[in-house]
Amino acid sequence: MCALCIDVENANTALSRYLNDNPLFEERSIEVKLVRQLIADVEEQNKESFLKHFDETPLSTLRADRIFRSMIDDIGKKINGDVDLK
Repeated sequence: MCALCIDVENANTALSRYLNDNPLFEERSIEVKLVRQLIADVEEQNKESFLKHFDETPLSTLRADRIFRSMIDDIGKKINGDVDLK
């Protein structure tokens, strides 16, 4: 998620690196699926879908984490805004 705060390319690179370095990361399919959905939403500049995917995640600890929520809010503000994360 930190990489997605920078841009989509960094987020995709980081996700690929994590998956290559630790195959068990892929087994945590909920987290991987969420990150992939959020990256796709940013690529499509779909703020509504981005926030919906985060708000509906079954990972309640993420929704409750203030720092993670702050990153989500920052990325959401950049979608369709002045900053291009592509």
